[in-house]
Amino acid sequence: MDINMSSDNKKEKSKKPQKGEYGYAKRYKNRKIIITFICFCCILADVLIGLIMFQTRATLFTIMACVMSLPFAKNLIGYIMVVKFKPLTQSEYEKVVKIGETEHALICYDISVSDTEKIYFFPCIAIYGNNVVGLAQAMKGESVDHVELNKNAASKKDIHHVEHLKAYEKCLAMINDNSKVKARVVACATLQDMEKELYKLSSGDEVKSDSKVKNEKILRNRLLELGL
Repeated sequence: MDINMSSDNKKEKSKKPQKGEYGYAKRYKNRKIIITFICFCCILADVLIGLIMFQTRATLFTIMACVMSLPFAKNLIGYIMVVKFKPLTQSEYEKVVKIGETEHALICYDISVSDTEKIYFFPCIAIYGNNVVGLAQAMKGESVDHVELNKNAASKKDIHHVEHLKAYEKCLAMINDNSKVKARVVACATLQDMEKELYKLSSGDEVKSDSKVKNEKILRNRLLELGL
């Protein structure tokens, strides 16, 4: 019985999305908010116990509350930083899986990259050889599955969209910092854009070379190092 239970627990743990897998961003946000809530409850309990039992704040419980405020603040800030992340919907995820299989690309999900100004979130990033194609998080009120956004950005009629993609592309280029493998990076506004870019990269390759596969793994590991 114990053996079966331990094997079941291992299976449950293995089902949890890991960094670079679909669902990781949601799991990360949930973990942050749960830890923040637990820390808050501990702080509140310590303060109330000190006041109710000893009628004063000058107790060991107050000191414990002060200590707990550090992880509380850390996790609260961590949640605020990622609360605006917009992962792919289930239907969008299924489309990306299909694109990856069709174009034989290595796909990473829920990748965040930070620079000195802010954290940039990529719902997914495709790697093909030395090429890294990132899907930028959609601007407020828009969707990564919106065709019109792609047309506007491509024709440079919408300056905000163009600057949005440039900022994501510049941040994604950090993958080349201190890396043995140098990548060509591209930021896309829509899934259609990403599919077209991957099609251009894979159309001339009937079979992917071992060197390309090796470079993809190196670049994937580098992406995971950059993310939260």
